[in-house]
Amino acid sequence: MGHKCAACKCEIDHEQDGGEQQSPPTPPLPDGWFIRCIDDTDYLLCDVCGAQIHFKGGISPYLMDCLELMDGAICDVSQDVAMAVRRRRSTLKGLQSIKK
Repeated sequence: MGHKCAACKCEIDHEQDGGEQQSPPTPPLPDGWFIRCIDDTDYLLCDVCGAQIHFKGGISPYLMDCLELMDGAICDVSQDVAMAVRRRRSTLKGLQSIKK
């Protein structure tokens, strides 16, 4: 299955693990790729364009230009916060198991 970045237009072919194509409701994304919700529109962004650095202090001028966004566009970062909490929890669990 091919994926295309909404900002830089790079494309990547991504096969599901297991070799057999399945039909889940949401196909898995390549590692590092993100779906970012900006002004109630979901954009598929590659690992470079979707990096958090483009969203610190607002949306970067690069993404504003590539996605043709209006000034004052807002990115919903609730997904990022949830993912960071999950990562932190799994890291803590891993550290606790090492101590035992």
